Amino acid sequence: SLRIIETETGRIAAVINESFAGVPTTSVMTEKVAQKLIGQVKELYPLQGKIAEISGPEGDLNIGQKVGVKKGDLFKVVDKDLVLEVLSVQPDSSLVKVVKGIGALQKDQQVTFSN
Repeated sequence: SLRIIETETGRIAAVINESFAGVPTTSVMTEKVAQKLIGQVKELYPLQGKIAEISGPEGDLNIGQKVGVKKGDLFKVVDKDLVLEVLSVQPDSSLVKVVKGIGALQKDQQVTFSN
């Protein structure tokens, strides 16, 4: 088993248990556990950013390719009923537009990954 522990609190955030039939290769075991670990980390700690600039119905997020943002990703505006879709991505920023919800984007609004 593998435990994800929050270093600031010491709390166990998740436990990954995996059993294997027979005698799998090390690479098979590693790949299976790694995929579960990645899934747990993304679920516990979703990608977050903020709206850095606004240009009409579109806006720029302060996160981009360097942290894994891809064209087509969806982000939810925190505390609002707005969903944003990534139109294009640069290393440190992403161009987004509102695809669901009613309301205007505001500079410095927090967003969280919602795919």
